[in-house]
Amino acid sequence: MELSDAYIAMLIQRLREAHKKPDGLSDLLQTKVSFRLNADGSVSNVQIVRSSGNNDYDNSVLAAFRKVRLPTPPANLKTDVYSVTFKMKEDE
Repeated sequence: MELSDAYIAMLIQRLREAHKKPDGLSDLLQTKVSFRLNADGSVSNVQIVRSSGNNDYDNSVLAAFRKVRLPTPPANLKTDVYSVTFKMKEDE
């Protein structure tokens, strides 16, 4: 695994850890989010590209992006737009 791939994997893991799922919602909810990863490790342009249909869940996903702080990415990591899907119940 390249260093840049490992960095993206770590970013997604931290986002999932930062995500506080609201109680009492369907296990079937999922939200797809796109974001720009900047050269300094900051994240910007966070946008929901496919809503779960539940505002509480969508907002909880967006809140995870606001909480996460990352180390500076490896120099070879290109500034780019990535996407990730959050699921209320992650696949085992």
